[in-house]
Amino acid sequence: MVLAIKEHVGVDKAELVDMSGRQRMLSQRIAKVYVALSWHIEDPELIKEFNDSILLFNQSLLTLNKYQGNTLEIKKSLFNVSNQWKGQKFSKSGFKLEQGAMYPR
Repeated sequence: MVLAIKEHVGVDKAELVDMSGRQRMLSQRIAKVYVALSWHIEDPELIKEFNDSILLFNQSLLTLNKYQGNTLEIKKSLFNVSNQWKGQKFSKSGFKLEQGAMYPR
């Protein structure tokens, strides 16, 4: 549906809607891989998936924040997400696993 809207509208807004939906998927992927790593599943592809997902989430969040057409409500929401992402709870530093567990890099 998002792709159809994006094609129909043909403007940046549709791309941003698509990107916003992808952010949710990325946050779920990050959580899934984090849990797998915390269970000591040793697979180099998991670490790559984890790092790639974090990188794409960061890049997309920056893009969403920079969009000049954001409403005040969207700006506030993005501000809150950005603060949580940068904070101890959700940042890379917050992804440390128990001692002895594989550490995502």
